Amino acid sequence: MLYVTRAVKKGAGVNTKKYFVRKERKYLLNNQQFVVMHDFITKKMDKDEYFVSHIYTLYFDTEDYDLVNASLMADDYKYKVRLRSYNDGADRLFFEIKSKLNGVTYKRRVQLTNDELQRYLGGEAIQPSDQVMKEIDHLYQKLDLSPKIFIAYDRLAYRDPNSDLRITFDTNLRSRNQDLDITNTDDCQQFFDDQTFIMEVKSKDGMSLWLTSFLTASQIFPNSFSKYGKIYTRNQQRSLSHA
Repeated sequence: MLYVTRAVKKGAGVNTKKYFVRKERKYLLNNQQFVVMHDFITKKMDKDEYFVSHIYTLYFDTEDYDLVNASLMADDYKYKVRLRSYNDGADRLFFEIKSKLNGVTYKRRVQLTNDELQRYLGGEAIQPSDQVMKEIDHLYQKLDLSPKIFIAYDRLAYRDPNSDLRITFDTNLRSRNQDLDITNTDDCQQFFDDQTFIMEVKSKDGMSLWLTSFLTASQIFPNSFSKYGKIYTRNQQRSLSHA
């Protein structure tokens, strides 16, 4: 069994790219499927530049959770506003808009320090010349957004040396909806009861034939899985059951 436990130097292994456009497919793997898939992938692909990472995300939403509810209902277009850090790098934060239109994922983000973030959340305008920040600020002010949930997980990442294909395995998915400070990475509740891996296949041009053939032969099929959507839905179900 492979776990993502290797320590990562603080602030290291962070992709500072601002714009991403790609197609993404997700798969839920049990431990046996992960072992088979991981063994196959390591023979075909290289370790990504950001091979091991620990990802922490704050999702912003309206008081009535309009964004996540719209995302759960929509088929053609959906978007999220979130704040992300990597490997406990609390002074290198990324404020993002992640959207999906007709199966293509778009991500736009601006990098902030924690001090800039706190000043912004306190009502101070920052980086007025940055177009992404202008878009985020427009949504933040118009929709009256605020932090709603903290989500964390650990990731292994691989890349194809012959194409833009990237495959990641996320495990140890956990969250909390209190003490919504992204610098606090503890005190979270596990989402899965067993060892489940979320595999994401990412590429601008779609999957290679060797990959689709192996997935089909292994009976591993795509699964629609939004981390924020799934955790929000479970939290709502638990709230109703305790009402």
